[in-house]
Amino acid sequence: MYVISPWSRGGWVDSQVYDHTSVIRLLEARFGVAANGISAWRRAVCGDLLGAFDFSQADARPFGAQLPDVRRSAARAASLSGRTTPPLPDGLTPPQQDIGVRPARALPYRPQVQLIDAAAPGQVRLQLACDGAAAVLHVYDRLQLEAVPRRYTVTPGQPVQDSWPLHNGQYDLWVLGPNGFHRHFRGTGKTALQARIERDGAQLVLQLDSRSDQALVCQVQPRTYANSARASTLSVRAGQPARLRWPAEPTAGWYDLQLDYPSGSLRLAGRVEDGRPGTSDPALGGPARLRQEA
Repeated sequence: MYVISPWSRGGWVDSQVYDHTSVIRLLEARFGVAANGISAWRRAVCGDLLGAFDFSQADARPFGAQLPDVRRSAARAASLSGRTTPPLPDGLTPPQQDIGVRPARALPYRPQVQLIDAAAPGQVRLQLACDGAAAVLHVYDRLQLEAVPRRYTVTPGQPVQDSWPLHNGQYDLWVLGPNGFHRHFRGTGKTALQARIERDGAQLVLQLDSRSDQALVCQVQPRTYANSARASTLSVRAGQPARLRWPAEPTAGWYDLQLDYPSGSLRLAGRVEDGRPGTSDPALGGPARLRQEA
């Protein structure tokens, strides 16, 4: 949706999860009138649109001269008068998204997903958590794509655990969340490595923990963003976490790392929120992807 007001000018993007009840809740907050019939789940998962505004300042400068010239589009629309079937294009092409970044409102999500010890042989288990605000996380078993993806509503302070069967001793799980949060776990049933990314002031920090008594060697490779974490080789033992630090500013807190270790691999991507405005994803833009690559 477009939010047009003196408190939202500047091309800001707000990627918090909203739905039709968010408009009603904005009216609730403005006029103090309770709206019945909105479920507790929607109130927990969907925002109230207040995050799209900055009420500490208003920009009321005239803006008419900055609007694009729509005369050509208006002429095309007028030429369709009386036609029952508008002309179709010769072929279908993927929609294009403009390349570049926009200022982005701060978001309340801080999700984390870890691979942990399975409850039974022949399984792998994930622990899903999210601080700050409730979020819905989607988990796809890429070795059983005919199965319906599992979806979890994760609330602050209440992590969720679930298990998936191994397929010929292998697992391949894909976790998606709000604002580009992504985790991709691949490997065998051995849950030897755990990884998390946090923010420490002006730096992003990758922390690796091992459940193996032997030194575990992990190759860390940046994937999408330039000027992000450097390619590194980290050695980690049980009780001796390994850390990799890099500046957060060049990518405004966005990250995309590939971790490879002897029994599997892990891809981590998303943005670490710190309560302050940032930018939209620098990697977005270009034609829409119509086919998912492995």
